[in-house]
Amino acid sequence: MFHLAIGLLVDRAHLRERGRTTRAVVEGISETRRKPVLEVRFSTPDGRSVHGRTVELPEPRPSRGELVTVVYDPARPEEVYLPGGGPPLFVVAYLSTLGLVIVGPFGWHLRRTWRHRCDQAEDWRHHRPARSPEERRSHRPKGKRR
Repeated sequence: MFHLAIGLLVDRAHLRERGRTTRAVVEGISETRRKPVLEVRFSTPDGRSVHGRTVELPEPRPSRGELVTVVYDPARPEEVYLPGGGPPLFVVAYLSTLGLVIVGPFGWHLRRTWRHRCDQAEDWRHHRPARSPEERRSHRPKGKRR
């Protein structure tokens, strides 16, 4: 989840630095299973005609033939974005929190079992037989629970 949140922010930063702004003609809005997609057509400075798509829709929704301002990456001009759009802060916060909820318990468990896992790895690496549960219990420090 963290990589999604960070990816959203990095994409926006990349477009702020290298993106080109232009006017595009709305060709239509197609409905997909998840979200409506705004389809636009525009020309690059070198004269190439590009058909672009974005899931960001301005309010009110533009009609076919209307002009809208879009930002595109010259390396991938078919991926367009609306200026001022982008992931709302709550989306980034939600994805980050969800990542903590999923990764947090695993990290806590790994921290508690790390020494045991290292011992097992060393035994395996040196071709030592695995210790029985009784042997492992007898080597625990007194008063400390794992």
